[in-house]
Amino acid sequence: EILEDIPKPDHIYVPFGGGSLACGVASAMKHLSEGTVVHSAEPETAASFANSMSQSAMVPFPDWSASFVDGCGSKAPLPSMWPLTSKMINKAHAVPLDDIRSVIKQLFVKHRIVVEGAGACSLAAALRDTTTTGTIVCVISGGCINPSVLFD
Repeated sequence: EILEDIPKPDHIYVPFGGGSLACGVASAMKHLSEGTVVHSAEPETAASFANSMSQSAMVPFPDWSASFVDGCGSKAPLPSMWPLTSKMINKAHAVPLDDIRSVIKQLFVKHRIVVEGAGACSLAAALRDTTTTGTIVCVISGGCINPSVLFD
């Protein structure tokens, strides 16, 4: 669906939980939009994949803590997914919770889009990453959110 609207994105940001959504998007991009850089996004409190990518090895995340962003991030990458995700994802981002909360509120107030923390993580990562240029796509998914996150 993304490529029907934007045939050749330069960058695509995807929330990262276990890796299946990110790998599915990355696989499609690698085959149908060669050259698109695929970014993963996790909350900084559970950024096991970003931590592992920075070390070029699957390692547990030492500072994991639960947050309202419960649909992405983890204590450690899934061993069954690491061989694939570490090759398919080009860049991994750990996003501050305040940035994610801000994006959730902005999407709701300005665009009337209700999105959960995991879904907002990709846009928060893209807004924080000042190194990307060109056409940028963010996968925004999920509307299962506690309303208190919107109105704190």
